[in-house]
Amino acid sequence: MSARQQRQTDSVGVLLHDRLDDLLREQGADDVLVFRGGIIPEADIGPLKELGVAGIFTPGASMADITAWLEQALDARESATPTPQKGNS
Repeated sequence: MSARQQRQTDSVGVLLHDRLDDLLREQGADDVLVFRGGIIPEADIGPLKELGVAGIFTPGASMADITAWLEQALDARESATPTPQKGNS
C-alpha cells in the first residue's frame, strides 16, 4: 500500500483473492478500482462482485478487452466525481 501513498493509484488488478480489499480500506484507499483475473470459479463471481470487485476477467479475455474496460470504468468514475468548487476569495 505504500505505492498508493507515494503516488496516485486509480486501479489495481490482482490474480489471487487475498486481503486486498481490507488493506485498501485500512489505508483509506477504498476508492481504488479493483479488478481480478484468472481462473475464477463461476460460483465465486457473484460474491466477488458483491464485495466490490468492479471487473472480473476469466481465461480468454484479451488484454485489449481488459484495457478497454479499464479505460471506460476509470472514465465513468471520473465523470461521476464532482469537481470541487473554488471558494470566493
